[in-house]
Amino acid sequence: MDASAYTLIGALGGVIVTQVANFLLEAKKGENLKVVKHLELVETRKHELSKERRLAYAKYLVEFDHYVNEPSKGQAFLLGSYYTALILAPENTSRLLIASLNFVMDWEMDQVMDCKKELYHSMQGDIEI
Repeated sequence: MDASAYTLIGALGGVIVTQVANFLLEAKKGENLKVVKHLELVETRKHELSKERRLAYAKYLVEFDHYVNEPSKGQAFLLGSYYTALILAPENTSRLLIASLNFVMDWEMDQVMDCKKELYHSMQGDIEI
């Protein structure tokens, strides 16, 4: 074989190696981009959940205080925000939500205030203040 054939084979081999390297590089970039997008989505979901919790918890605490101070409004006044907060709350906070409602319904006011304090701290942890 003459030199031009070796040159042509070398050039074609270089092009093939370059294309394979580019393919592998782009595949790795695609995987990394997918991971970054997934992490962004997870962080966005956490942020949105935190916002929803903050609103639901604030509404429940306001209505809880109104009910404690003026029970003539009736239990139905409190239950809407209670269920919203309960749905959004993780397990530890949901137990405190249930306890707070039980205490206020049974008019155990000493326990209501203790439970409310513990509930408030748990809610703060949930929304990452």
